[in-house]
Amino acid sequence: LYCRRGDGLNWFKEVSLSDINNFRKKLISDVNSIKNIPFPSKSILEYVPFISKYYSDENDDNLITKKFTLDNFFDNIMEINEIYKFDYFNDFFSSEWIL
Repeated sequence: LYCRRGDGLNWFKEVSLSDINNFRKKLISDVNSIKNIPFPSKSILEYVPFISKYYSDENDDNLITKKFTLDNFFDNIMEINEIYKFDYFNDFFSSEWIL
């Protein structure tokens, strides 16, 4: 993941889609409007080479769409200032991230 906050702070982190989905569920419990931000399905592993038997070149468009959707999700939530106060937000963006 690459995330950018409104004040210009940037993060890079390797994380699973499941971890991101759990993070999203916590955010939704506190900021209900986040559920309206599009989020990719868990089926992303179908489109990753060597992980699934379903991978083929024609699935590249699906993977690109899912990546764009995830990037858009983080771009949108980073604009919601109230999420920065939650402990789980700070835990998710912990020192494991490279600034």
